[in-house]
Amino acid sequence: MRNLLLGLSASFIALPAWADDFTTPLNVTAATIYSEGASVTYRAAVDLPAGSHRVLLPYDLSGYNFTPPQLKVSDGVTIGAINYLDNVTYDQDALLSPAQAQAKAAVEAAKDAITAKQIETRTVNLQLAALDTQTGFLKSVSGGELANADPTQLRALAQMLRDEAEATIVRRLELEQQSRDLNKELRDLNDDLAEAERLFARLSSPAGQGGMMAVSVEVTTPVSASFEVARIVDNARWSVDYDFRLAYGDDPSLTVERKVVVEQGTGQAWADIDLVLSTANPFSQSAPSDAGRNLATIYENAPVAKLSSTARMASGADMAMAEPVMVEEAVIMASAQFDGLSLRYVYPRKVTLENNETVQLVLDSFDLPVETSLLAIPRRDETAFVMAAITNDTGEPLLPGMASYYRDGAFIGRSDFALIPAGAETDLPFGAMEGVRLTYTALRQETGDSGIITTSNTREDVVEFAIENLTGKPQEVRALYALPYSQQEDLVVSTRIRPNPSETDVDDVRGVAAWDMTVEPGESRTVRLTTSLSWPKDFILNWAQ
Repeated sequence: MRNLLLGLSASFIALPAWADDFTTPLNVTAATIYSEGASVTYRAAVDLPAGSHRVLLPYDLSGYNFTPPQLKVSDGVTIGAINYLDNVTYDQDALLSPAQAQAKAAVEAAKDAITAKQIETRTVNLQLAALDTQTGFLKSVSGGELANADPTQLRALAQMLRDEAEATIVRRLELEQQSRDLNKELRDLNDDLAEAERLFARLSSPAGQGGMMAVSVEVTTPVSASFEVARIVDNARWSVDYDFRLAYGDDPSLTVERKVVVEQGTGQAWADIDLVLSTANPFSQSAPSDAGRNLATIYENAPVAKLSSTARMASGADMAMAEPVMVEEAVIMASAQFDGLSLRYVYPRKVTLENNETVQLVLDSFDLPVETSLLAIPRRDETAFVMAAITNDTGEPLLPGMASYYRDGAFIGRSDFALIPAGAETDLPFGAMEGVRLTYTALRQETGDSGIITTSNTREDVVEFAIENLTGKPQEVRALYALPYSQQEDLVVSTRIRPNPSETDVDDVRGVAAWDMTVEPGESRTVRLTTSLSWPKDFILNWAQ
């Protein structure tokens, strides 16, 4: 195919006369979707006789200001002018795909069924009206019309009126039942029509009026011509969704099910397309910023003499006028990007994405090496929590998205998931261990080293936290506690701890201490912390234990 960059005009322009116009659908066949936006490929095919023609392709030009579409044509076709025609009326049926044509036929069939049922209902209603007329006539037979009748005639007439009345009642009951049945069937048919119209609309069928790409072509011999249009759109996106499934126990394992959530709102259904998911960002900054200027100036800081109010106002105005103009350096705002990272996932099967629909696709499943532990934060929580230390050995980053967590098949929770680079380690949460209970107590006594003594410049606090194992087996627990510290020379903080922590300044966070302990079944392990603070008399302490 030969590749052309389209220069389109959004207005009607004078065109030479063509032998024929050929209108053909332009369907999506492939898409590379980014975290925001997509590169979409459309294709059309049409049989062209020899001569000069114009091929009309339904085309929505929205987004054209961002990037012009690219056009490829098959061999044997010479391209002339390419124009964009606005608000063109065309034959909708000629552009329907087989699925769209079937859906439209279902709509028409539903309408025809409703029309036929309405005729049946109208017929029954007319028959009921005729019965009303007949009943009215029978009721009108009375009085002088019967004055000259003999008894035999009267008995015959009375019998006839009774027979007709009974027949009318029976027939009315039959027709009323038919009317009820027909009305129910009509309601069901209207429901069928609504569903058929919903399915037809879901396929984003061409409306019969809208924008057209008019491609002027010349062919020397009859040819089956193909056209391929590629463009960037901004109303499509994808993200990653994970299921982390932990088998907890003496030999834990972690299985990761990675899925992708894809959506598009281009106004057109994408049926059986080739799908690629990319971490690239075509909307990102593509050129370096202007360095700008960074001018520094000085001016004399002269003493200001006492002036009258009028003179001060004038002086202030002069100073305002003389104030140097400061040129602010341009600030580059950071955006969520992967520095030097661009991944592509080619989905192995054809995919259908309806307009304004969200689809979840399974990407893959894999195991990660895992070590489990129990983490306790006694000052904040009432139970310890199961943590899984993982190493990303997949050879590629685990992209940010959403994650669901399962422990031994039970759903634990769902949260945002941050990027894990290839080879990196991180901890994942897998819910509370209800059998490992935590307590935190602030001890308050008036005297001695076991209470709180507050004076104008000293304070002493004593707290305890305990970890109790209510399970039936020993538990390895790591407890974290933020010890108080000071960054001011005049505020002196000292802490006495029983027993001493296993580690301090955990993960390089100042003051955070850790106790690694084995808690036997039924056992409770306690840690006591005594904190003393002293500061100058004229200062106020800002600290919450």
